[in-house]
Amino acid sequence: MSDPITIALHTARKQRDDGGALTTETTTRGVPLFSGPIHSSVRGRTDHLPLTVASGSYVLPADVVSAGGQGSTMGGFKVLRRTFGGEPYDQRAGPYGQNKGVYGLPVTYAKGGKVRAAGILFLSPEKEVLLMRRAKPDDDHGGEWALPAGGIEKGETPEQAARRETREEAGYDHEGGLSPFMHSDSHGADFVTYLAHSDRFEPKLNDEHDRAKWVTLDEAAKLPLHPGVKAALAKLAKRAGKAHGGESSGVPIVAAGGEHVLTPEQVRRVGGGDIDMGHRVLDSFVRRVRRELIETLSKLPGPRRD
Repeated sequence: MSDPITIALHTARKQRDDGGALTTETTTRGVPLFSGPIHSSVRGRTDHLPLTVASGSYVLPADVVSAGGQGSTMGGFKVLRRTFGGEPYDQRAGPYGQNKGVYGLPVTYAKGGKVRAAGILFLSPEKEVLLMRRAKPDDDHGGEWALPAGGIEKGETPEQAARRETREEAGYDHEGGLSPFMHSDSHGADFVTYLAHSDRFEPKLNDEHDRAKWVTLDEAAKLPLHPGVKAALAKLAKRAGKAHGGESSGVPIVAAGGEHVLTPEQVRRVGGGDIDMGHRVLDSFVRRVRRELIETLSKLPGPRRD
């Protein structure tokens, strides 16, 4: 494996913790773990950007990204966003791991289809989560602490709905990335929960919630939580837990503009639940794209000469 490109493709995989366990998106030293598209103003993709990624991540090379956009890096980013903006499959429980409908309520069906909804679980650099208390007294879950979330409108993607609901319920326009965190497509309800890393902001609530606050996972456990949110926070706590006797520290890499970092969860999904298989599949994908790109370029006419 002397090819430097091949070595680069395997960097994040080779340095991850034994067992390929998923890590939290913040290292023990508070360094944010990067994922998603790498934007840069440097032309020619010659920049060297030091980043820290979650162990088990996969870096898609810039030429493969742009090939997906027919030569456009931004087009390639859009394709990857659609491709990996879905939800983890094989989740047969409810939206937050429960066996009921959205937010644990009895399942109701929209005319001609199922209930579709989405929300965001915000996590600050201080490892605090944003919770908002449901205000409606006639709601079975009134007084319980939940997340900004709501129904997906016609023509919206789950991610667009989650962002819109956050603007409406928390008065906050999140421009950062969203990572699929939990998903359900059962019992007539399709619900997507995204994980977002954000600095603490002061929510501006509408009439659906009467209080909001940032709390640690330990503090959240003492609150009357919505059952679905309780399950989501339990999953978050498990991801942030210690692996092999100590917290994962992430993997330092040097990347370039135009590349795209896939999270360990996305890699695992590619491999049908097996992160090592996911890396093998992605390696094969990169090699195939490059073969096709070389074949296409070899058929193009040479430079025009006057």
